[in-house]
Amino acid sequence: MGTTANTTVDTATTTAVEAPTEILLDPALTVLEEPMSVAAAMKEMDEDGFLAAVVPVGIWSLIDSRVDEDEEPGEDYVIVNQMVKDSLLPLQMSYEVVGVRPDNVLLLKATVELREALAVRYYEDEIAELEAQDA
Repeated sequence: MGTTANTTVDTATTTAVEAPTEILLDPALTVLEEPMSVAAAMKEMDEDGFLAAVVPVGIWSLIDSRVDEDEEPGEDYVIVNQMVKDSLLPLQMSYEVVGVRPDNVLLLKATVELREALAVRYYEDEIAELEAQDA
């Protein structure tokens, strides 16, 4: 006489944990997803002429901007172009990593001396016209 063992299979469901889409060191920070116009940037700069923003920058964009040996290092150009829609020459700039995204994107808190960059790019009367524009 044999005995038959009854086996119970627990069909407990498992919940998949989604990877976060973004990790910010300070959740109060807001990421600028699209570059702002020059007029909007001028309204955002502080009294010393500096503009600060958190911008997403692909790690490969930063690396690619450093490979051309014939030109000066250009990672600042990639960053400032994420901040402002115009091709500005960032004469004074600093940045720090404040977050990441899973698709090899760094979230950088960047500060650029906008007033000085505008003076290189535009004539004084053009800057006055930009200041008069609405963002």
